[in-house]
Amino acid sequence: MTSEQPYREDKFFLDHLLSWIIIDVDSAFPRVPQIKPYGTHAAGFVFLDHVAGITVRVDSFLVFSSDGYPRLTRNVLGQDERLFYLRHGTGAAILDDGHLVVARNAPLTALTCRKMTDAEMTALHLSSIPSIVENYYKPHYADFRNLSWLDPYRIPWFFDDIQVWLPSDTAHGEMVRVRIEQMLSEDSFAGTLLTQPNVEAGYNEGDSVLVRDTCDNIENRLTIAGHFTSPREA
Repeated sequence: MTSEQPYREDKFFLDHLLSWIIIDVDSAFPRVPQIKPYGTHAAGFVFLDHVAGITVRVDSFLVFSSDGYPRLTRNVLGQDERLFYLRHGTGAAILDDGHLVVARNAPLTALTCRKMTDAEMTALHLSSIPSIVENYYKPHYADFRNLSWLDPYRIPWFFDDIQVWLPSDTAHGEMVRVRIEQMLSEDSFAGTLLTQPNVEAGYNEGDSVLVRDTCDNIENRLTIAGHFTSPREA
């Protein structure tokens, strides 16, 4: 594999998983003028939902004071939480009069945003991991999320899901989707098969599988090497 990595439109969010970001409101909701009075910017937390993909949880709206620090203008905690998740193409907003206005937010790639500084987090009294997304916080996932060589094999907007080659003794084999759940060594991973193979290879959707880095074929570099049984199950 060459050292040059292909362009990923979701790279910013991959680099800022489990981080707070500052979002320009106009870029997120260009067709929802009713949100403008909420504030010029929003505070959002980036995390990965395995069902919905990369998600930004909007916590609050804010403006920047003359001293450069953010000032809270509207806290959305306590509102209908599902309405303030920004994903790649869907979203909604709540108006001040309590009526709901469902509105498509801009694609995440259209957001004007940056990582929030520690000083800004302190000014807004934000915790490093908000309680509302604690169920998505799995520290050991960082082991394989930080492997840049895996990026070409990751499913866009679903960073833990990768394309893997499934060999077959009776057919050509095929590419399947596997969700990595554990890094076993520098070149092996444990995960769950997310697609039902078309070939007869002894695997079914939902199986725990062992994935190895074969290093001998760029296209089919990641290969299912067998079923995986954790030591606790053995």
